[in-house]
Amino acid sequence: MEKHTQPQDLFEETKEEPVFSSATHKQERQAPQENGEAQQKKPRPKESGDARFSLFAVLAFLLLLVAIPLYRAASEAALLRSTPAPTDFAQSAPPSANPTPAQTLAPVPSATPAQGGETAAPAPVFVQTAVVVNGKTVGVLASREAAEELLHDIKANYEAMIVEEGQLTSSFLDEVELEDAPDATELTTLEALFETLVNGRRPLKVETVLLIQSTASISYEEETKKDETLFAGLRVVESMGRAGESAVVTRIVYQNGEQKKKETGEQTVARESENRVIRVGTLAQKSGEPGRGEGKKGKDAEGLSFVAPVEGEIVSNFGRRNGSMHFGLDYELDEAAYVYAAEAGVVVSVLVRGNYGLTVEIDHGNGFLTRYAHLQSALVALHDKVEKGQQIAAAGAPQYGEKGGLHFELRIDGFAYNPRYYLP
Repeated sequence: MEKHTQPQDLFEETKEEPVFSSATHKQERQAPQENGEAQQKKPRPKESGDARFSLFAVLAFLLLLVAIPLYRAASEAALLRSTPAPTDFAQSAPPSANPTPAQTLAPVPSATPAQGGETAAPAPVFVQTAVVVNGKTVGVLASREAAEELLHDIKANYEAMIVEEGQLTSSFLDEVELEDAPDATELTTLEALFETLVNGRRPLKVETVLLIQSTASISYEEETKKDETLFAGLRVVESMGRAGESAVVTRIVYQNGEQKKKETGEQTVARESENRVIRVGTLAQKSGEPGRGEGKKGKDAEGLSFVAPVEGEIVSNFGRRNGSMHFGLDYELDEAAYVYAAEAGVVVSVLVRGNYGLTVEIDHGNGFLTRYAHLQSALVALHDKVEKGQQIAAAGAPQYGEKGGLHFELRIDGFAYNPRYYLP
């Protein structure tokens, strides 16, 4: 006997999602555990649909990533195809009645900005150039640059012949012009045309002017001022003086390396000189009488024997004078009288020392030193060895009294003592 399928069973086999009735829902609530286990074992249809949607979204995103670069590449290719090719200027330019081949630039392919390249510069064009001297063509070179180089080399050739130092300027005495030449003209080499214009029968005349600037020293003079606040015989340098400087420009003209004329300009003062100023005392002072005066004798000379440094009269003695201490002997001398070494020794100082004026000092050993001041000139130099009685200087300078004078000191271990204790 055949088994007939109930309508309810057929519906459950053909439908993926069953239809629940209120009775069925009531039975599910009565047995929640059994229904829960069945639902865990069998996946819910709604969750399977969500997984398929997520997979589709991922695939769509990956396809989008691949499509964007392809779209960009296709756009750039379309742009390149739509960009017009570089135009040949010779073909696109309208025909000219008198075309000039030398001025026509050959087209040079260049990269477009879309390709990331830089525009190439046009190829240089050289124009044949004729060198014209005094209206006559002497040669044709391949380019104007070569012609200009030729003229520069000719000037440099003659400038190299001048040995003096100074500023050089060269120019052509002949009329020299550079003109464009037809392409069919026979060309001359640079070396051959240089030889023609320099060593030919009629060389190109080039004038070169040399300017030499030299400087010279302007000497200063010495002037004196009387000073009533200084004792007679004292001399104070107020200004040392400074030499000036002058400039002279000499102009020498050459033609093709040979000197033709020389002129010396006027002397111009670049810096003024400053005179040397000396204040000379005029205040009267007491004359010292010959004698020992003040002061005590120092240590024994131990074999040293001193002599008078000059032959003259002592006019100021060692000791206190006009309220101040005078540390030596002053001699009145005839003009240009000689000064002699009081004892043998070594010259340790030759210099201008304040109120002493020009001074010479001699070391005699054992701490003894003699000083000779108010000198007109020195006849010895530093470190010279001198003998007793040897001429060491010229005295009698007019600024130290009417007849000139000598200031003589004797120092022992750095202290001044009366020289009379050691003179004969």
